Amino acid sequence: MNDKDSVYLAHFLFPDCAMNENVMEQLRTATAAERMCRLRYSEGEHVQDVCLQVHKDRILLISNQKVGAISFEQIEPAAVEQTCLQLFNIIEPLELGYPLVPALMMSKHKYEELKESSVSSSLHSLSQSLFAETGEYEHSAQLARVMKYYCTEGELRLCSRSGSGWKVHYAAFIGDFSCGWLLRMNYSAAEDWMIAFPLNKSQLCNTFTEWVRQPTSIL
Repeated sequence: MNDKDSVYLAHFLFPDCAMNENVMEQLRTATAAERMCRLRYSEGEHVQDVCLQVHKDRILLISNQKVGAISFEQIEPAAVEQTCLQLFNIIEPLELGYPLVPALMMSKHKYEELKESSVSSSLHSLSQSLFAETGEYEHSAQLARVMKYYCTEGELRLCSRSGSGWKVHYAAFIGDFSCGWLLRMNYSAAEDWMIAFPLNKSQLCNTFTEWVRQPTSIL
């Protein structure tokens, strides 16, 4: 990995961190990785901030919550599913079904503005504001309820190696006790878009597990 790729990955994966030794060590290890992801997820007292590197012959899990020397944990292929269940705080996997409902498209900046104001906004007002952006009322109202009363949230910073360097994708997750949404957002500051898909945490965990196992896009 050349210096340009290292800087690019550092800015994408660790925008909130200085270029300390832990970050540099992860980037050095990623030289041989096929793909990698930083996952941050919180649900009450359950908080995860990890980097997962997928190599041809091994899978490494690195915690970004630990203070001091960096620790690489090797995950055996047979343990991938159980590891992912633990990351997403799932005791027993649920039956999976993916409802055929329309994705919601809107401005990322407008979504972030509405989420910031959701605490003080009424549910009706928030639903109307989302409807004005998406043009779809029923699912805008569902997203509004989750935005106002969410109990889980997280983000995925996904990187996959390509012939010309690294391809990156960013997505956020937000959910309440009844449902969740995967929010696919632009990473480039020059673009302003967001696509929201209904996805509960079990479905998200299953999709993420498949991404770890196979070189396919989670999105």
